[in-house]
Amino acid sequence: MLVVPDHFKETYKPVTGSGGHDRGTKSMRYLEWNFDPDTKDNTHECHFAYLLKDRRGRMRIEYDRHIMGLFPKAVWLKLLRDAGFRVKIVPIAHTELEPGTYQALVAVKK
Repeated sequence: MLVVPDHFKETYKPVTGSGGHDRGTKSMRYLEWNFDPDTKDNTHECHFAYLLKDRRGRMRIEYDRHIMGLFPKAVWLKLLRDAGFRVKIVPIAHTELEPGTYQALVAVKK
């Protein structure tokens, strides 16, 4: 099994991103704001704002909020090992990610 958490508690950093796409006369732009309002719990929040333009040029705005888990690496390892997996931590190298900041958990059933 391959587990790739977006963040571990120990290495979490707030993230803001934006972008968009056009397809013919329709367009979409987005803003993502990811932050941890309470560093004492095991969650963080990600808020999304979407600006959508339809083929007639009419605009609408949509909003979405996600509450996501944020757990220490030791918790991930313990839970996977308790479930009968051997776990190896593997660094992720990707051109869009900050070097040395992301890791995957490769879990093999014993």
